[in-house]
Amino acid sequence: ILDPQKTKAVLNLVDGARYHRHVVYSLNRVNGWSGIASVDFGEDRIAVAYGALPKGLFWKKRMSEVATWISGDLKKRGITPDLIEAHKFTVEGLVGYDLAREYSCPLVCDIQGDTDTRILRIKKSLRDIYRQIARDAVLFFPYAPWAIKPFEEKVGLDRKKCRLLPVVPGLDKYTKSPVISDNKIISVFHLDSWERKNITGMIEAVKKLSLEIPDLRLDIYGRGSPATFLKLEKMILSHGMQKHIKLCGAVPNGDLPKVMVKYAALVLPSKSESYGLVFAEALFCGLPVLFNKNQAISGYFETDKIGYGCDPNNDDDIAAGIKHLLDNQSALKDNIAKMQDDGSLDILRRENILKIYNSSLKEALQQTKKVSYKDPKKICFVASGGGHLRQLLQLSPLWETYPNYYFITEKTSLGESLTKDHRVLFVPHFAFGQRKTEGFIPFARSGIKNFFASSRYFFKERPDIIISSGAGAAFFTLFWGRIFGKKIIYIESIARVTELSLFGKLAARFAGLCIVQWPSMADKIEGSVYCSPLVVRDLNEKKKRKGILVTVGTVMPFDRMVRGVEALLKSGKIKTPVAVQSGQSKEKFSSDMEVFESCAYEELNNRMQEADIVICHGGSGSILGALKAGAHVVAMARKSEFKEHYDDHQLDITKAFEDMGLISVAKDENDLQRAIDEAVSRPRRTVTIDPSDFVDVIDEFISGSENKQTNKKDSKKAA
Repeated sequence: ILDPQKTKAVLNLVDGARYHRHVVYSLNRVNGWSGIASVDFGEDRIAVAYGALPKGLFWKKRMSEVATWISGDLKKRGITPDLIEAHKFTVEGLVGYDLAREYSCPLVCDIQGDTDTRILRIKKSLRDIYRQIARDAVLFFPYAPWAIKPFEEKVGLDRKKCRLLPVVPGLDKYTKSPVISDNKIISVFHLDSWERKNITGMIEAVKKLSLEIPDLRLDIYGRGSPATFLKLEKMILSHGMQKHIKLCGAVPNGDLPKVMVKYAALVLPSKSESYGLVFAEALFCGLPVLFNKNQAISGYFETDKIGYGCDPNNDDDIAAGIKHLLDNQSALKDNIAKMQDDGSLDILRRENILKIYNSSLKEALQQTKKVSYKDPKKICFVASGGGHLRQLLQLSPLWETYPNYYFITEKTSLGESLTKDHRVLFVPHFAFGQRKTEGFIPFARSGIKNFFASSRYFFKERPDIIISSGAGAAFFTLFWGRIFGKKIIYIESIARVTELSLFGKLAARFAGLCIVQWPSMADKIEGSVYCSPLVVRDLNEKKKRKGILVTVGTVMPFDRMVRGVEALLKSGKIKTPVAVQSGQSKEKFSSDMEVFESCAYEELNNRMQEADIVICHGGSGSILGALKAGAHVVAMARKSEFKEHYDDHQLDITKAFEDMGLISVAKDENDLQRAIDEAVSRPRRTVTIDPSDFVDVIDEFISGSENKQTNKKDSKKAA
């Protein structure tokens, strides 16, 4: 049942680590739909054959079934693991992660460069689970330094958790290699892997150099099938290289040092190579090496000290590398001899590898009490830009509990600012109110674009839970979530004080949990939960503020308000500097004001914190941002009669905050001066957001504890 060609790297490693009991499951995939069988091939050594589709189809599901089988087998044997080690991060890592979660024990993963980086690149659909493995495993054993970076970039692997662990060599003694006068080079590999080992590149390189170096000879050692041997002989003959290249067969066990010292250098420009044990063995024999500059042993040593790193896809570079090794044979062999003497090569020796392995296992086991696996459920946070998205950002405690999350939103400055710390997918702007403000054709066009983008992301990501605060840009994500029975949580905007939004009326039909943020809204959705996130306090600061900041929100202009401020500035009633975030306005405003369409989220917050007065539209996000910054706040509501919004809900939200004594409201552009005077006469107050009630209610819903009674001071079930 065991593949005779399967690497013994793992067994060589664990057999040399005698401090712990190692139970090894050797997994062997065979083409098929199902079936799992096993046979013991030694004490605590179990070979497992499992049927699975090729190309990684339904991979995660099948690996989970293998993990379940192994768990059952462990129970039959009366074994409870204290630590799980997965050989390949992207394959056995899936099995190991399930087992580690089941047994609540630490997980360590090997990173086999070639296979793992290739699967990581191809299997984008599995990157979410790979991110979880990268986050939760306590240690990683990469074969070579170059393999770490792809995992850092694609799944957030922490380099600090990596312990370099070369493959345990069979040859472990140092031998000095004499300088030879003949231009003879050697290559050693299994002939059946000739394509990956790049024999065609070697043939072409030797052919190019044979004109310059007539006595150049490449001897290739290694076993292989008769068919492969015949194929390669024909290939060499077809290039007319039979005088320069020879297939020499397998090297008898223990004879490799005697063979290698007869050559000037080892040449193996593999197209893909996880590590290449033969490179370590060549260095032990004192031979310079030519290798793939981006893989193999790249990163262990300074290349110019041990040989030449080539581009395996460039025959000229391979030829240049061979010539470099021949021309510098003496200097390179001297360098390698010094490295043998000063211990620089010891990192590749068996004793050192086993020392690292045993100490790392001890380190991993010491973290047993710290192991805590997060909930693997995948959450989609979806909202339009501006205040809707700011509402979701208040739920940050959920990111710790459910770290497998992502955002879907519009490409605004706020949305783009999230990409630094979060996975963010952008969809085209879409709002139900567009039909009133822009007409049917723009409304339909943006709706179609949003539908296709949202659909693509839904079927690619396949979230378990969808949390949304509206509005239009989130609709089609919720639609698909409803169709496929996902848990949906809807938070009605804090801007809705007396009536549900159109989006809220639709979302309430999809959602299993609806949350409203004003007591007056509690009876608008049957079974909804009321939570207030606002914490108000007086602001006693000595910091001097100056200037006025005018902000109209994320996208839509509000020229009527800006013109009102401009008129006050021109008349001399405003004597302080004015900065205006104008949105996508087509108007030309006075050069006496600093005018900009938009800016990064952090910059806008900083401007609010520096401003004495913030004048904003009646959007909840802008109002709360200004209050959080501690500015005097003046708000002016957009009105549907001027096509500034599709309804007049901003009148409600501005009145609600005004009734709380937090802001002053300008009825129109002619009322701005009065509102400014009123605002500055009032002591500063600030609003902070306490999301704890939201988080508790949402977490309870996700976990399914629907019957738990809570005593939240600011939340209640609607009648």
